[in-house]
Amino acid sequence: MGPAMVCNIQCRKTEYLIISKKKQIPHYPPLILNNVNIKRVTCHKHLGLILNDKLSWTDHIADICKKCHNKLNTILRMRHILPRLCIEKLYKTFVRSLLDYADVIYDNCTSADSANIEHVQRRACIISTGAIRVTKHVTLLKEVGLELLKTRRQVHRLTYLYKIKNHLVPDYLCNFHPLFHHNTENYNLRRHANLIPIRSRTVAYYNSFLLATIRDWNSLSAELITATSLASFKRLLKKNLNLCSKKIYSRGHGYEKKIHTRLRLGLSALNDHLYKYNLTLNRFCDFCPGNCIENTEHYLIHCARYTNYRITLLLGIKNLLCPDINIAMLRDLCPNYLSKILIEGSDDLSDDTNLELFECVFRFIKSSNRFSR
Repeated sequence: MGPAMVCNIQCRKTEYLIISKKKQIPHYPPLILNNVNIKRVTCHKHLGLILNDKLSWTDHIADICKKCHNKLNTILRMRHILPRLCIEKLYKTFVRSLLDYADVIYDNCTSADSANIEHVQRRACIISTGAIRVTKHVTLLKEVGLELLKTRRQVHRLTYLYKIKNHLVPDYLCNFHPLFHHNTENYNLRRHANLIPIRSRTVAYYNSFLLATIRDWNSLSAELITATSLASFKRLLKKNLNLCSKKIYSRGHGYEKKIHTRLRLGLSALNDHLYKYNLTLNRFCDFCPGNCIENTEHYLIHCARYTNYRITLLLGIKNLLCPDINIAMLRDLCPNYLSKILIEGSDDLSDDTNLELFECVFRFIKSSNRFSR
């Protein structure tokens, strides 16, 4: 060995890790190098991934979740001065990027660890939308236009396997296993592009990257499997996710917009919303007689307490929707459809028109003073 190959080991900085899944780990003698006891550790960070002595991802996920929550705490302190669109971009840039790093490797984590990761995104959605904490998670994701992080990790795994299949990665990743069926017939089989499944004897190996991704790959449609480019493959995968959030929901800022979002999410200070979440025993309007359920439609269209403010609202939206119709006819024509337009907007209208409708609703929310700060 020449002098250039000599490796000088700093014994006091060196650590060692014993990996074992045995419940009773046998006693190992201390490791001594150059008369220095080498420190034994239970976990070690390598290339940004924390590996522990049980080969689980609990330590790594706890570490990245802590970093993400620290960043979300900074965003939380600025939520009153930042528009929602800015908060969403901050989350995707500084928080979700931490969760995306090496997610194809730690995707086989436990359900408890996966839930901790999902909690990070849920908290970001609550901060950006101003939603009440117990709002349904699926409703929150649909509002913001995000997918479950577990689904996102699955997409990343499939994308990486597409790169392996098409030799878009280094050779040592392309040649480690004979992945493909070989069609030796003179005719094409329906699933000739399937990958060879790998047998496993343990649950950990069964849920590892290669085996889990091959199973997901074999369940894809023929259109996805035969995609001609990486860009088209990603586009088709994203199309299957069906993320259909409207961009106008992210525009605007202020307390009235936050209340408007809560009405759209189905959980606000209205009695019917609180009743559905078991937060109150009374679902009826406190002002109107006859046991009128205080839901979004009742608040915007029917409640007698806000008649004067509603006239201003209807006058504003009449000029945007149908200028030739009387406001009384507009209110009574289809109350359910009208309240839905006021909360969700309409695909038949332009974004600017929808935003003007929302501004009319914002003014109504502010003047009615139904929702205290």
